[in-house]
Amino acid sequence: MSFNKETVAAFFKAYKSTLAKGKFEPSRIYNINETGITTVQQPPKILAPKGVKQIGGMTSAERGVLVTMICCINAAGNTVPPLFVFPGQILRTIC
Repeated sequence: MSFNKETVAAFFKAYKSTLAKGKFEPSRIYNINETGITTVQQPPKILAPKGVKQIGGMTSAERGVLVTMICCINAAGNTVPPLFVFPGQILRTIC
């Protein structure tokens, strides 16, 4: 909903002013992208000759978990190795 002409223009205005004020080098400007990857793979399509009544196939009955993969690259073209974030327990600290 917020991806419209006004918000994009406001973002780039703030981005340009930040770049001008900070005088950042291209090696210090990073783009980060995250995506979800499942731990259970989908089986490929199975081909069989015509007339065969039974075809063996194996599918996983488990649901799997979603692993987050984070990739980043800077404006100079250097990359950081991908980061995988596995689900775990929430760390609760006593304050």
